[in-house]
Amino acid sequence: MGARTAWEEELELAARIFPDGEALEALRFRAIVEGHLAGLGGADADARRRSALTRLDALAQAGALNEEETALRKRLWSV
Repeated sequence: MGARTAWEEELELAARIFPDGEALEALRFRAIVEGHLAGLGGADADARRRSALTRLDALAQAGALNEEETALRKRLWSV
C-alpha cells in the first residue's frame, strides 16, 4: 500500500469516526490528512491544500489551533 492510498483511507475513516464533519476534532483530523495528501503532489494536490486550509482556518477562528497545526497552516499558505 502506498502513502497516498493510506492517507485516502484515513479520510474515509474520518467520515466514520466523526459523523459531525464540522466538529473541531473532525476538522482537525481531516485538515492534517489533507495536508499530507497535498504534500504528496499530484493532480489533486491544490484542491487538497485548499481544503486543508479551509479546515485550519475554521479551527483558527474557533481559537482551537495548536502549535503544530499553526505550522502546517503556515506551510500550506506558502505553497
